[in-house]
Amino acid sequence: MAMIPVSVLMTWIYNNNQRSTLSAVLLHFMINFAGELIAVTKRAEFYQVLLLIAVAVAVVIIWGPETLTRGQKSPHPAEKVSLA
Repeated sequence: MAMIPVSVLMTWIYNNNQRSTLSAVLLHFMINFAGELIAVTKRAEFYQVLLLIAVAVAVVIIWGPETLTRGQKSPHPAEKVSLA
């Protein structure tokens, strides 16, 4: 159920850590470890999926969809602000 938002987050982390496979592997490990460590009910699983969707949408809104592609890396939001 949460495969799409997790895929968006993994892609963003991979692309924004100099295409580091280790970063995606560590995120995958943390998700699996937390899932095994904490038993959740169906209701909690629903809220977990909503949270993952919200985080994935926030990443796309804040850093833009171009950070999810192989093309040019867009600057960090703090770098977009011009003081001149």
